[in-house]
Amino acid sequence: MSQLDEVAIVMASYNGEKYISAQIDSILNQSYKNIRLFIRDDNSTDTTHDIIREYVKKDKRVTDISDGKKIGVPDSFYECLREIDGYKYYAFADQDDLWNNDKIERAVKTLDKTDTAIPQLYFADYDYVDNYGKVIRKSSDQSGKINKYLCIYNSLSSGFMLVFNDALKNIATPEKGQGLYEYHDRRFIRVAELFGCISYDNKVTAHHIRHQNAVTAGNSTNSSLMKNFFKNELMGVNAKNEKRGLAEFYTEYKARLSDSDRKMFEVFVGKGNYLKKLFYPHRLRRRLAGEAALRMLFLSGKV
Repeated sequence: MSQLDEVAIVMASYNGEKYISAQIDSILNQSYKNIRLFIRDDNSTDTTHDIIREYVKKDKRVTDISDGKKIGVPDSFYECLREIDGYKYYAFADQDDLWNNDKIERAVKTLDKTDTAIPQLYFADYDYVDNYGKVIRKSSDQSGKINKYLCIYNSLSSGFMLVFNDALKNIATPEKGQGLYEYHDRRFIRVAELFGCISYDNKVTAHHIRHQNAVTAGNSTNSSLMKNFFKNELMGVNAKNEKRGLAEFYTEYKARLSDSDRKMFEVFVGKGNYLKKLFYPHRLRRRLAGEAALRMLFLSGKV
């Protein structure tokens, strides 16, 4: 089996002993059989790495690329991508989701119809489930909503849903020490939208466990999002990281951007543009609460 026919799936794990076996099983049971699973454990303190070693022993498609270092997310995913090359497509995987058995097959069928010479990215919908597997709701429908403005301060999907080609891997994977202030999903989606193409599938192909204490833009009510905004963005470090991450992204890709996209980014990374950002005419986040929170951050000068 040639690497040219394989999909390389990269998983970053940390203290995931409770869920990781079920997730790995769902990956290995994909209807598309030409897969390789590369797992980098981030120096777990539980039995996660032992579980990974057992899978390596019993299935040749699983490779452990752990190095004993703790570097955190997103860099653990990036380190995985830096270690591998030459595969047909790539996919991110978290340690605590469950994939439908046709998840990769649907992605491959879609991406095979695209121009692989340019960066291509695919993502589908997923269900939020509780710790007992009960469906809470479906992820937000992105039909007709994908544009560059919603890729600046917003992620249109979650990392574990992204499947992409070698052209996107090569342009979006940062060098060591770079890209650490934004999550991998936002970075890869933004790069694909700016320099390539995004294919969206509104079919549910995975189940994402919403842990009891999790509060993200994708899985919370508007009231929870506002509480999270005041705690982590207005009073915490998230806003500072967003500001720094966007500035670094602009510096990294400035030479590749079109004139119009360069002017768009300069509104948000330039100094003293509070009013331009506050009254920017395009929607920048999907959820109303998120949009209101972002405009408040503009007003405060934190972003």
